[in-house]
Amino acid sequence: MNIDPILKLFIPKDVSFFPLFEEQTVILVKAADLLRSLMMTSKIEEREPIIMQIKQIEHDGDIVIHKVLQHLNKSFI
Repeated sequence: MNIDPILKLFIPKDVSFFPLFEEQTVILVKAADLLRSLMMTSKIEEREPIIMQIKQIEHDGDIVIHKVLQHLNKSFI
């Protein structure tokens, strides 16, 4: 029995999403590090810059998600 045709069904044909997923992962790790820093900080004046960085990271993540959704719409329609 030849298994190759069966395995080919599970191999992704469009790998163009992978760089976007990797970019999103980097953003997620940065956000988690910033959140940890925020939770470890007790002074309010030290929290403000961290909160601003988290908001910027969230915006960066939204941009990547938008790219993924645009690419998804082009790929499957």
